Amino acid sequence: MTSTATLTPAASRVPPTAPGALPLLGHWPRFGRRPYRFMSTLPAVGPVVRVRIPGYDTYVVTDPELAREAFVTLSDQGHMIERAEALLGEGVTVLQGKRHRRERRMIAPAFAKARIARYATVMTRLGAERAASWHAGETLAVNEQMHDLALRTVAAALFTGEIGSETAEDIHRLLPPVMTLLSRRVTRPAWIDRLPLPGNRRFDRLVLEMKAATGGIIAAYRAELAADPDLDHGDLLDTLLKARDEAGEALTDSQVHDELINFLVGGTEAIGATLAWVFYELGQNPEVEAALHVEVDALLRVGGEIPSHAPEDTGLPGRGDTTPAGHGDTTPSVQGDTAPAGCGATALPIQGDTPPRTRTAGDGTLANVRPAEFGDLGALDVTKRIVLETLRKYSPWLTVRHVPTDYSLGGVEIPGGSMLFVCPVAVHRDPALYPDPERFDPDRWLPESMAAMTKGAHIPFGMGARQCPGNVFSLTEIALQVATISARWRLRPVPGVEVRETVIGALVHPKRLPMRVEAR
Repeated sequence: MTSTATLTPAASRVPPTAPGALPLLGHWPRFGRRPYRFMSTLPAVGPVVRVRIPGYDTYVVTDPELAREAFVTLSDQGHMIERAEALLGEGVTVLQGKRHRRERRMIAPAFAKARIARYATVMTRLGAERAASWHAGETLAVNEQMHDLALRTVAAALFTGEIGSETAEDIHRLLPPVMTLLSRRVTRPAWIDRLPLPGNRRFDRLVLEMKAATGGIIAAYRAELAADPDLDHGDLLDTLLKARDEAGEALTDSQVHDELINFLVGGTEAIGATLAWVFYELGQNPEVEAALHVEVDALLRVGGEIPSHAPEDTGLPGRGDTTPAGHGDTTPSVQGDTAPAGCGATALPIQGDTPPRTRTAGDGTLANVRPAEFGDLGALDVTKRIVLETLRKYSPWLTVRHVPTDYSLGGVEIPGGSMLFVCPVAVHRDPALYPDPERFDPDRWLPESMAAMTKGAHIPFGMGARQCPGNVFSLTEIALQVATISARWRLRPVPGVEVRETVIGALVHPKRLPMRVEAR
């Protein structure tokens, strides 16, 4: 049956099939080795392309406007995301349909502007502590450093107090190995998960330990709130425990645990990878780095000349037209086709800037320097454009939508029961959308450039009902920690080391990123 209620009636045209399929294996060998490289070749085949992957009837959407339409029209993710349920449980990342909409509304207050401002104090403190722990001349594994910083930051935002610190340390120990094992599970046949293999047994044990860690702090918080209902721990866990749906029902302990794990995974992997790529690109592009240093020196040095911005302007992106219902009181979300607020009249191009020299103390400490805070976001224009450009170049490689009934997209027929793939990084590196896409150019995010951008051309956080609910949390953390670290240090590439991209889960990570610490 063809749906006529929420989907466009099916057309008669059949989409082309990608070339190079092998008997029985189809496109899986190419897809499995370098999936986003393979999908980057598909725009030349058509706006919607069939890909043969054993076990799935799969179509890749390469046109950004059609991808935007699919994101808004379709919300369920189908069987592929269910492979992650062993870790993510029934969190908002995995839930489908009405249950997804209910819990998304319930967690929305956790990302309200006032809450983000409180989390920002944690982001600032941990960014400053990380910068203070480095020494001039040492070589760091920046990918590992940024992953660790992201994990510690999101854990500290989730849990506060002494018991919160203990829980955060448990999570810090458990999450990296469980994520490594999960990334292997979701890319192999499901029947292997049921075998009594050492890796499977270790994965199950780690998941149980994580549940025990979160179970203890959930019970402690519930007891404290029962004794004092007005108590506010000021963290994400407190917000989840106080959340209520339209009927006044609260989340169960199991649901709270699942949401905590979803936040930990999303807030660690994506933010850690993006922070690492920011410093990689700064090391490769000295003109961009110099413009960033001009901005942070003016803002974060006592006596620096601070750019003019409205005090209440955080510079966070504005709300688009597809924000999920129930998010009316949350911090504005990123839609990918709206210009960041605060990037208006004061936004200046990086190309052609002539930065002044900055006096340093020689040990990574600028005279009278301070860390970047939430109130500084409105003045961090260059920083935010660097973040947006990094998200363009190093986005998730895969977003999935399940097609429940026959569906017409771009005039071609997609049968019910199939899967739609969108590769954000392939969209973001399409030369038809971004001239010279391999070039790192934050000036793409000047207001005049963004005004001409195709809708759906920038989708690092997705769109529609599945848009990442923590997008503003992520943008805030990355901007504050990049500014804080850059005010003290330069990270220089190690000569002779080639930095390669690798796929871990749904993200493109640097496989190995050693960089030398240089005092400013």
